[in-house]
Amino acid sequence: MSDLGDHEAAEAHLLEALDLAAETGSRQGEAMWRAELGAHLLSTGALERAGKELNRALAIAREIGARRCEALVQIHLGALALEENYDSVDEALERVRAGLEIASDIQSGALETVGLLYLARVCRAQADRRRAREVLDQARRVARGTHDARLLRRVQAELRALDDERAQNR
Repeated sequence: MSDLGDHEAAEAHLLEALDLAAETGSRQGEAMWRAELGAHLLSTGALERAGKELNRALAIAREIGARRCEALVQIHLGALALEENYDSVDEALERVRAGLEIASDIQSGALETVGLLYLARVCRAQADRRRAREVLDQARRVARGTHDARLLRRVQAELRALDDERAQNR
């Protein structure tokens, strides 16, 4: 939802969806909308709020066995760890790998692609551009299999950013 550009409107819609899930007693809906809200807040830089929502989503997802949601949250908690402290690569790596493992178990190419995008960022934080490139190439292959053009564009943007970074360091 954050891709729409209007972050305040996106947040309002996510909060509305979360309220509806809570009103109807949908724990799965609550977990997923909290995860989506946390991811949105992460993308806007509201890191403390993002962490709260993601951790609440993780607790609910684990309680009800919502593996897809758990994978999504683990991946975003990894991204959050990196955003909060660029030196937190070990925690970020652990979270992203946990999410990737679940994504693989449930055979979700879209989640696997998102996890690989964040794994590449962890590799870049470790100054391992070669490994980041390998991970992004894998993400591109997986994204192509999902037939999700938006996801493929995200991978291509990360590949361009990596190439630009390499060109600047020459």
